Amino acid sequence: MPRAVEPALFLAAAAYLALFGLQMIYLPPLARWAMRGHLSAAASLILVAASLAAGIWVTFLAARAPTPPALSAALMAAFAFAWALLTFAAPVRWLNLHAWWITPYVAVRELSLALGAAFLGRAVAPAFKDRNLVAAGALVGAAVDFWGVNFGTTRAIITHMPALHQRVSVHLPHLGHLTPLVGPGDYVFIGIMFALAHRHNLNPVKTAWLMWALLFAAMVGVLLAGWSVPAVVPMAIAVILPNVAEFRFKRDELFALLYAGALLGALAFGWWFSHRGK
Repeated sequence: MPRAVEPALFLAAAAYLALFGLQMIYLPPLARWAMRGHLSAAASLILVAASLAAGIWVTFLAARAPTPPALSAALMAAFAFAWALLTFAAPVRWLNLHAWWITPYVAVRELSLALGAAFLGRAVAPAFKDRNLVAAGALVGAAVDFWGVNFGTTRAIITHMPALHQRVSVHLPHLGHLTPLVGPGDYVFIGIMFALAHRHNLNPVKTAWLMWALLFAAMVGVLLAGWSVPAVVPMAIAVILPNVAEFRFKRDELFALLYAGALLGALAFGWWFSHRGK
């Protein structure tokens, strides 16, 4: 990595790990004291916002590291192995504990996922020769995630295999009863999109900040209002919206995107129609 990237990446990773440490050392007593009112929810959301920003920034910085595809694939495999080992080696109940002996374990696991996703993006980015494929991939990813969360595989896992869902999800630092979870597939999407944004010069910084803002807003809705918001949907908006002027679509490509957008809209309407009044 160049000197300009390496310190920032290490700083972001250290900040991400420190937020878990803050939860472990100081925040549980604060949570017990704050449970008397709404301060617990507010403090937890602040911690979630900070840890989400740190996780996104780690992925953003690793995704711009100038590693060749072969080295990126090797790093991805190493971090993926570390994440899988840490994920399935411990009882699932440990992942929700606020304890000095498990918090570092969880923190390293989540950091491994963020880095593995970034280097996966670096490995596959050369296959996306045309920047228009970034918008197409974002739309398709949003449609697939919306279907999966509300009707498909993800929904089935959450409903019928909650222990597996708890095990593989990213457990962000939090307080009290609010337990923010991010799916591993969401980080994979982030890593690939950031790598493509860097490769094609698609306003990566604006994309990262908008992604953080929309993803945090969606997470607040999930935690406080019980919304069912597939994370890839706001992230896809964050990929496309700041880069609309950068895409140059041919007629057939534009129609394909319109069809994908119409499909996503139809899925959203179907979900709303089936849940109205509930």
